[in-house]
Amino acid sequence: MSIIGNLRYKRRITGCFCLCCLSCSVASRLGENCCVPLCLQGGTMALRTKLRTQHGIQGSICKDWCATTFCGALAICQMDRELTHLGIL
Repeated sequence: MSIIGNLRYKRRITGCFCLCCLSCSVASRLGENCCVPLCLQGGTMALRTKLRTQHGIQGSICKDWCATTFCGALAICQMDRELTHLGIL
């Protein structure tokens, strides 16, 4: 397994067992502090909006709010996959 493949595997395993760890990883990969998704109300939505706008992904703040409010864990996993797809490790 390549080094990058190995890192992806470890990130997926970590994300499956520790949503806090995955949230911190996503924040760091977006250039933000780990406290953003963990301590700030609306922090996960802010990260999702930042990712979407920086990379030209269609959507809206309303959809970001819905995704992070009703499916927060899935939204974090989705952001992790998108960052990996963009090559932001």
